[in-house]
Amino acid sequence: MDAQTFAANQLENHAKSFLKALTQTPEEHFFTDPPAGGHSVAWHALHTADWNRVLVSIKLEGVKTTERFAYLGWEDKPWQLAVFGIGPVSITDSKAKILEFVTHEFERGVQDLRDASPSQLEQKVPTPTGEREVMGMVVGQIRHMAYHWGQATLVALQLART
Repeated sequence: MDAQTFAANQLENHAKSFLKALTQTPEEHFFTDPPAGGHSVAWHALHTADWNRVLVSIKLEGVKTTERFAYLGWEDKPWQLAVFGIGPVSITDSKAKILEFVTHEFERGVQDLRDASPSQLEQKVPTPTGEREVMGMVVGQIRHMAYHWGQATLVALQLART
């Protein structure tokens, strides 16, 4: 198995696990911030999808200057202020709409990775924080997705116990 196939399989497996956790979160907990602080499961879903739009942007050849992101985090940083705006889906949308968007975004990312040519994987593309190598961004998103899968799971467990 080559590195591209391995990375695509890992991205797909992490996406499926994350989406399963999102789907299993009861509606009444999906939008609730945890009492001890932090973000709702819905925010973690949108945050990870927004970063997928940035980090797994192989066919897009990087982030377009017109794209806007509402859930990247780092709200106080100049680079975030430059791209902040209304994204395709909002925290005020329904759970179903958020799940549909996140599912589509993860599937798009996996397919872009599977379809990428070797030269696309080796290129550097623009991101809000500067140019990055595509494969490095993909590996970063795999780690990032796993982290927020854990965070969303912990939020859901905490809310279920309160």
